[in-house]
Amino acid sequence: LLDALGRERGWRRWRWPAVAATAIAVAIAVIAIRPGRAGAKAAPCDGGAPELAAVWSSAVGDRLSQRFAALATPYAAEVSDRVRAGLDGQATTWTRIHRGACEAHRRGGVTAATYDRQLACLRRRLGDLRSAVAVLDQTDAASLASAVDVVARMAPFEWCADLDLLAREQEPPTTPAARAAVDAVRARLSQAEALERGARTSEALAEVDAALATARTLAYPPVVVEAALLKGRIAINVYDDIGAIQPLADAEAMALEHGMIAASIIAAARRIAFEAVADDQDFDGLVRQTAILEPLSRSLASDQFARPLLLNNIAMLHLARGKRDDADRAAQA
Repeated sequence: LLDALGRERGWRRWRWPAVAATAIAVAIAVIAIRPGRAGAKAAPCDGGAPELAAVWSSAVGDRLSQRFAALATPYAAEVSDRVRAGLDGQATTWTRIHRGACEAHRRGGVTAATYDRQLACLRRRLGDLRSAVAVLDQTDAASLASAVDVVARMAPFEWCADLDLLAREQEPPTTPAARAAVDAVRARLSQAEALERGARTSEALAEVDAALATARTLAYPPVVVEAALLKGRIAINVYDDIGAIQPLADAEAMALEHGMIAASIIAAARRIAFEAVADDQDFDGLVRQTAILEPLSRSLASDQFARPLLLNNIAMLHLARGKRDDADRAAQA
C-alpha cells in the first residue's frame, strides 16, 4: 500500500486496492474486538437455576411443610420451619458458588480443569440435596425428631468453593461409562448418608453395603474409599465393631496406596477412636500409630476436617488411657 501511495498516479488507478485492503483490515479488527458476532453467544452465568429447580423449589418446600403439618405433633411447625430454612440456605449457597465459579472461569480466573472440578463437586452436593428431600418426604411421627439433622449434618456446600481442597481430589474416570457408574455409586452413598442422618440406620446400612459391593467392581479406588468410610462411620454409630473396624482399615490402606492422605487420616482417626474403647484395646500400639499419623496430617495444607478429627480422637485415646495431660495437649493442638 505504501508503494502504491508513493507512485505518481491518479487516484482512480489505485484507490480500489487501497479501499479493499483498508476494509479487510477493519473487518479483521471488528471480529477481534467483538468475537461474539462471529460465534454463538455465551450462555449467562445463571447459578445453575434449571438444575436446582429440578431438586428444590418453593413448591417442593410447600410439599414438605404440608407433610410436617399433617403429623400434628406439638413441635412439627418448628421442625418444618428449621428444615425449610436450612434447605433454602443450602440452595442459596449452591447458587452463589455455581455463579461465582462460572464468572471466574469466564474472566480467566480459574482454569478449565478447576472449573470442571467445581462443577463436579456442585453436582454431588445437588445430589445430597436431592437425597435429603427424598428422605424428608417420608418423615413420620417417629422420624420427625431427626428431620433437622437430615439437613444440618449435610456435607458443607462451601467445600465446592475451596480450590485447594478440590485440587487434592483424584482425577475422575476417563470414560463416560466409567464416570456414569461412579456417579451411580455416589448417588447411593448420598442416599445412605441422608437415611443415616434421619435415624433410619438399618436402611442406611443396606444402601451403603450395596454401594460398597458395586464400588469394588469398578476400577476407581476413590469411590471404594468413600463407600468404606461411610460403612465404617455408620457401623460405629450402632457400636458394630466388626462392621466398623475392617471397612475403616480397608479405606485407610487403599487411601494411602493412592495418595489420598486426607481420606486415610479420617479413616485412621475413626478406627483409633473406636479401638480405644474396645474390650481388647492395645493402647501402646495405638499410640505408636498416632506418632506416625499426626505428623502426616500436618501435610494437609488448609485442611479443616481430617487433622482436627485426628487430634480430637487422639485426645479421646489418651483419656481412655487415663493420660489427661496428653489428652489436653492433643485437644489444644
